[in-house]
Amino acid sequence: MKKLLLTAAICGAAATGAHAQSSVTLYGLINSGLTYVNNSKGGSLVQMQSGAYTGSRWGVKGREDLGNGYAAVFVLENGFDGFKGTLGQGGREFGRQAYVGIAAPWGTVTAGRQYEESSTFVSKVSASGLWAGYIGSHPGDVDNVGSTNRVNNTIKYTSPKFKGLTVGGLYSLGGVAGDFRSHEVFSLGGIYENGPVTVAAAFENIHDPGFSLYDGADPVAGSLGSYKSPASNPMFAGYESASNMQVFGGGMTYALGPVKLGAVYTNTQFRNVIATPTTPRAGSHTFQDFEANVVYQATAPLSFGASYDYLDGDDAHYSQVQAGVHYAISKRTDLYTLGSGQHASGIDSTGKSAVANITTLSASSTPNQVAVTAGIIHTF
Repeated sequence: MKKLLLTAAICGAAATGAHAQSSVTLYGLINSGLTYVNNSKGGSLVQMQSGAYTGSRWGVKGREDLGNGYAAVFVLENGFDGFKGTLGQGGREFGRQAYVGIAAPWGTVTAGRQYEESSTFVSKVSASGLWAGYIGSHPGDVDNVGSTNRVNNTIKYTSPKFKGLTVGGLYSLGGVAGDFRSHEVFSLGGIYENGPVTVAAAFENIHDPGFSLYDGADPVAGSLGSYKSPASNPMFAGYESASNMQVFGGGMTYALGPVKLGAVYTNTQFRNVIATPTTPRAGSHTFQDFEANVVYQATAPLSFGASYDYLDGDDAHYSQVQAGVHYAISKRTDLYTLGSGQHASGIDSTGKSAVANITTLSASSTPNQVAVTAGIIHTF
């Protein structure tokens, strides 16, 4: 992504005569489009949608050379609705990312609000990360491979790339007096990139996910009778009072000339769900997700993608197919059209008959939902 360099300053010379340099860069993108849904809360819908493919944003990032291979770094990244001008990520000023840290020859350590390792690594081999965007995420983005959620209060380490391998880890302090593990989050992951092969994997453990990942209230600290699940997607909204959530995922892509083939598997467990009016199914519940995807780079500006995804829950099952096309009319401007269809069966997390609910959209009133979106992305 081409960035706009705003400022560059030369700092005082060191005793060796070397000069430390610092820079601040403004960057961002605007993604706006038109989406048709055959069933949204019981009726067909045509709506303007900002971020069906990727979220509109603007950010500022900086780097100061400290000498001997060390640098101070920071990122402040805001998410917004390109049609309404309103803030995203729950109204946060810098809800997408906000961190500061040190980059060194042995890796980078940062602290703030950041992506966990499923988003950082596994997303890069998934359909959502390659071409399908948010609307093409795994059903509900239950495993966060589509990067819907970030984590607050984190310390994160990312290694340099060594012979194609990059690894990383994240830890979030819960900040609860007298209970060190309450609201705690940690994750580990890595990616290996060598020629036509890319392999990625990640593991994360999240205590009290309704609070620490989904921005809801803590059902243990609050009144169970008035607890409300922070999610609206019925696939997993009924499990968000869980005391613990674990996600393991891995996948790979292999390039054959202009064609790239990929596969992803994830296992998501909601453990010890607390029974409340909006989360009635106590106990532990597991989702397994299986994805196969393909991308064809027909010409330099034109690419096609297709994928199939199957989400297998304890009592509910979701099949999803999607296809899309991107056409880059310049280095900074992309036109796209994406289509997705989903079918649900069984009993969902709220104890009702499962209905389709494609990511970023409102739930259907039936087991089926079809959506088509077309839009434009401009980066700066």
